[in-house]
Amino acid sequence: LTEDDYQAMYESISNGTNMKTAFERVAELVEAAGSQVSGCPTRTFLMVTDGNPDRNGDPIKEPDLRPYMEDVESIVDGFLGEDDLLFVTAINDDNSIDNYWRDTEQYWLQITREQNRTDPKEPARAEQVSSKAEIGFRIDKIINHRLHKGISSAQAGPNVLPPYLER
Repeated sequence: LTEDDYQAMYESISNGTNMKTAFERVAELVEAAGSQVSGCPTRTFLMVTDGNPDRNGDPIKEPDLRPYMEDVESIVDGFLGEDDLLFVTAINDDNSIDNYWRDTEQYWLQITREQNRTDPKEPARAEQVSSKAEIGFRIDKIINHRLHKGISSAQAGPNVLPPYLER
């Protein structure tokens, strides 16, 4: 995303974790970019999250969670090409009461098409980490695998992502 893309979607995503809106915007950007042509690389999408969508700061729980995540899956299926991959990285501490990954992991495994992963060297498409360093290592593994080279050196800095949850 460019800074202009981010600013255009800020209002719709800045009041909670609206994954449907975020992925709808990704779908728009993919459509605007057009199809990949022979010889061009496949697309790789990275999402860093706590795993759970919410409405105005309130986590969406069952029974509302299943239909919400099914909608997310439908949106992702609409833009994810045959060779494109979505990698979801959940930042959670296993001991935290805010560990939403337990509730959503099954959905992310389905959405990321984890069941289609056949290469044992490919990083898991949906995985939980618990530190900034692990985020950097995971992104490094994903990039190196997708480029088929060991050339990147991703390190998480003090501001891993723009703080879109703050005003």
